[in-house]
Amino acid sequence: MNTAQTALIRVSFDAEQIGGNLLWRVDASGGRNLLESTGRFAGSVHFQPGDAVFLEVRGSGRLDHFVAARILAAHLITRPHTGQTAYSAPSPFSNETAVVPVNAWSATQMIDEPAQGLRYSLQQSTLPLHVIQKSGRWELSFALTVAITLSENGVKREAVRAFFFDPESEVGDGTDPD
Repeated sequence: MNTAQTALIRVSFDAEQIGGNLLWRVDASGGRNLLESTGRFAGSVHFQPGDAVFLEVRGSGRLDHFVAARILAAHLITRPHTGQTAYSAPSPFSNETAVVPVNAWSATQMIDEPAQGLRYSLQQSTLPLHVIQKSGRWELSFALTVAITLSENGVKREAVRAFFFDPESEVGDGTDPD
C-alpha cells in the first residue's frame, strides 16, 4: 500500500470554447501515478487514505482577446458506489456531504505567452481536501463557475461560464467499505 501524499487535480478550459467540459489530469508527489491505465484501477483516479488534494484551474485564450478569469464557485461532487450490503460514505473527503465546496483560492495570475499568442489565467486552491475514507468507490465530478472577461475591439465584456469533469475514483483497495 502506498503512503499518503499530496495530489493535484489540474483542470483547464479555453475562454472561447463552446462546450463545458474541462480537460483534466491528476498528479501526485513522490511520482505515484493516480490515474492508472491498466489493472484493477484502470481509468479511475486512485487516492490513498490521508492524501491531501489540491486543485489548479488554468484558463487560456487569445492574447488580444482574453483579459481575465476568476473563480466564482467550485465544488467536488461525489456519488458513492454501493455494494449489496455496504454503502460508501458520501465522499472520500467527508462523512456528511457528497458536495464539498472548494472555497479558498490563490489570487489569479495572468501569464502572457507572446510566442504562442496566448494568455493564461492560473488559480490554485490554498487549503487541501483530505481523503478521510479507508476504502470505497465514487463517481467524482468537479463543477466550476468562472467569470471570464474578454475584449473585442477595445470593448470588455464579462461572461459567467460553468465547466465540469467527472471521472471515477477509488480509495484504498476500491472494495466495499468496512
